Amino acid sequence: MFYFLYGNSPIIEFETEKITEEILEKYPNIMPKFFDCSLKEEDEFLSALQVNSIFKTVDFLVLKRSENLKSSGVQKLFKSIKNYNLDEKNIIIIYNVPIQYGKVVSDYELTKPVLN
Repeated sequence: MFYFLYGNSPIIEFETEKITEEILEKYPNIMPKFFDCSLKEEDEFLSALQVNSIFKTVDFLVLKRSENLKSSGVQKLFKSIKNYNLDEKNIIIIYNVPIQYGKVVSDYELTKPVLN
């Protein structure tokens, strides 16, 4: 399963927790692997996506703070993800949108073409 959570705090944290609980219920022996874009770990995240075991294992990968990549970086990330076999992978990408004066900061706003 692939989840892209786009929103702001605290709603996005509640949704992340809910989805994480659902995945852990379905796969009780799975350990989530966390990657953080604020620590420049997006390459490690993509490397983890590449790994496909010959044994029937399920991966659970969480990419936090993807808003640090801004709109253009997220577009590149999605293009890269399309190249991988995502069977047997549970993926959560969290994009916590910065809000200023009640509006999304323009550099961080995602539009439909970005997500295609």
